[in-house]
Amino acid sequence: MKSIVHCLAKTCLLVMCGTMAARAQQSEVDALKEELKAMRAAYEAQITALESRIDKLETQESQRQTEAAKPAPATAADFDAAITRYLVKAFSPAPGSQPYSFRSFMDIDSAVSNQFGVVDSRTESGPEFASRQPFHTGFDYQGYIRSGYGVNSRGGKMEAFKAPGALSKYRLGNEDDTYLEMRFNLKSWDPDSNGMRIEVPIRLAYSSNMDNNDSFTLGEVYVRVTHFSDRDPEMGLWAGRRFYRLPEPHMNDFWFYDLSGYGGGLDTISLGGNLKLALAYIGYSDQDDWYNTQNGLIAKNNLNAILYGIDLFGGQLTTWVNYGYLKGGNHYDIDSETMSDYKSYNGFDLGFMHVIAPDKTFKNQFSTQFGYGANISLSAGAILPVPAADGSGRYGYNYDQDAWTVRFINDTLFQWTDRLGMEAVGLYQYTDRGNGNQYNWASCGVRPVWQFSRYFGIELEPGIDYVDDQATGDSSYLFKGTIALRCSPNGTYFSRPEIRLFATYAKWGSDFEGQVAPDSFYDKREGMNFGIQAEYWW
Repeated sequence: MKSIVHCLAKTCLLVMCGTMAARAQQSEVDALKEELKAMRAAYEAQITALESRIDKLETQESQRQTEAAKPAPATAADFDAAITRYLVKAFSPAPGSQPYSFRSFMDIDSAVSNQFGVVDSRTESGPEFASRQPFHTGFDYQGYIRSGYGVNSRGGKMEAFKAPGALSKYRLGNEDDTYLEMRFNLKSWDPDSNGMRIEVPIRLAYSSNMDNNDSFTLGEVYVRVTHFSDRDPEMGLWAGRRFYRLPEPHMNDFWFYDLSGYGGGLDTISLGGNLKLALAYIGYSDQDDWYNTQNGLIAKNNLNAILYGIDLFGGQLTTWVNYGYLKGGNHYDIDSETMSDYKSYNGFDLGFMHVIAPDKTFKNQFSTQFGYGANISLSAGAILPVPAADGSGRYGYNYDQDAWTVRFINDTLFQWTDRLGMEAVGLYQYTDRGNGNQYNWASCGVRPVWQFSRYFGIELEPGIDYVDDQATGDSSYLFKGTIALRCSPNGTYFSRPEIRLFATYAKWGSDFEGQVAPDSFYDKREGMNFGIQAEYWW
């Protein structure tokens, strides 16, 4: 019995010990769990605090950047610094960029207009220049420069060769001046960022013929606004003095349609698709007192419409019409004590320009123009009426109100290889002054350019002008030929800047003797010039 009781007691003791051990182990586990829970809570609190601190720092940084981005009040020093930054940028083109574009101010489709790279600033002057570029606030700067010096074969200063009566000359090795043109464009001064966009283009020009006869000109200054119409936000309204030109052939720099002047109008009016319209009123007046009447100086008023963006024959067509009117009056000449009567007269001109530029290797620009009466100049200006002494009512050079003129011009550019390019120009103009008194001008020239090494090349430019003018009795020709060694960044035709060493030879007919380069070759019918020149645009 004792043994049974002893066994039972021993068993109970073992069970109690096991239970106590289990309880002790469970208590330890629970304690560990509580400790882990506390540690987790502490870490979570620390992480939350760190995240809160990071959020606060990010908020402070964002506020700092926002404050830093706010423009400070502009000062003169800020303006000078802005000009410096833009000049540095302008003179540091991106690697591989081309230095010229044949884009006309008529927005002849970006696929055509951008074929030849960066622009010649002198072509950025027409009625919808701003709409071609992505609009951004700030300050744009463009420019053009040519400068050099030359001597003639007699040892004196060089003098350019130009046919009397011709409206242009072939340029290579035949420019005896320094010319600088700068165009500044201030954009969007409107304090309302969602309001209209504002531009103020200002163009300044300096010229010198190297004899201290310097001149400064305000070429254009006007204000242009867009985004004032929800229907057509890109339509521009402008007023002031503005270059209003179609792109010229580079070889002879002949602005064949130049309506530049004072006035205003609407441009980039969308008619659907690529089709756009520009409307303008532009005035012109000669400041010579000879044209002063009881009505003031005689003025010509032009009403112009240009339609462009017309897809035709694999290219782009631009067409225009211009109406002109001059109010006449009486002029009293104090010296001669005579009264002159200027008659009122009007006229019109119209024309078209067709441009084909399928790729970067070819471009052709052809134009036809017709002008009548007051518009035979094919420009904003006019051949102002000069009263005839015989009272016939005819005008200067015996022009009368039925005078008319027609002009054809073609400009072709090739870039056959990276090192071989060429431009060719041909034109013809006929004017009937209304009484059988006629004027003829024909001209053609070509300029091939071959880059024989990375930076050096040779260019040639033969060109000839023929003028037959019954008013002056001159009927003759002028031939000009130039060979030049050039240094430029690459071998393309319009690679700029370009520094040239040139030699130019000219020969002319007997009717032009004493009229071509009269200071140097007054008694000759041929001559030569030698010199160096730099040309650049940006």
